[in-house]
Amino acid sequence: LTPAEAGTLVDERADILDITSTIVDLAVRGYLRIEETESTKFYFFTDRDYRLLKTKEPGPGELKPHEEKIFSGIFKGREKVLVSDLRDKFYTELPPIKKALYGELVGKKYFPADPEKVKGIYKWIGIIILILAFVLFSNFLLKVSIALSGLIILISSRYMPRKTREGTLLNEELLGFREFIDRAEKDRIEALAKDDPTLFDRVLPFALVFGLEDKWADAFRDMYRE
Repeated sequence: LTPAEAGTLVDERADILDITSTIVDLAVRGYLRIEETESTKFYFFTDRDYRLLKTKEPGPGELKPHEEKIFSGIFKGREKVLVSDLRDKFYTELPPIKKALYGELVGKKYFPADPEKVKGIYKWIGIIILILAFVLFSNFLLKVSIALSGLIILISSRYMPRKTREGTLLNEELLGFREFIDRAEKDRIEALAKDDPTLFDRVLPFALVFGLEDKWADAFRDMYRE
């Protein structure tokens, strides 16, 4: 799984964190470089900005559909771009990226159906019941009870997607992986890093989607100086 697929499987939604982790993962794999730069756009105040530089063009089939869409959406024929320049533009790329991510996980049989569509169906059922409660019924108690049912369905819609058996088993493995990153025992990490110097870079995008990037970085604080 890519970091974005892992993040989407665990919390059942494709979000901006999954896309951020993909950008870092593409940098780790050598498709782009991330450079920190200073921005002086606001008069005398300085702020951090980041420049993304394309370092190689992906070959046919090298990237998964969601990665291709993120990569092409960032560069759009350019060789470099500032993250600040993407802020008010990149959002138009999000719907096809999310659709591709859900499609890949459904195709691998980790979800029986697109989680976003499942949420949408239950959301509309709740809304329709709410409307019908006030339109069709005159009895106040009946109206309130049916409206409450619609409201409960509406609120619960975000929790209605489900994983398949394969998806549930893989989710358990991912939660175990998250626990490994969360614990990040220094002795164990040092031994692993000696055998695999790329460990920090490869795991960092997954730490991002789990919200554990600081813990993962702290585990390597005394080992890496660059």
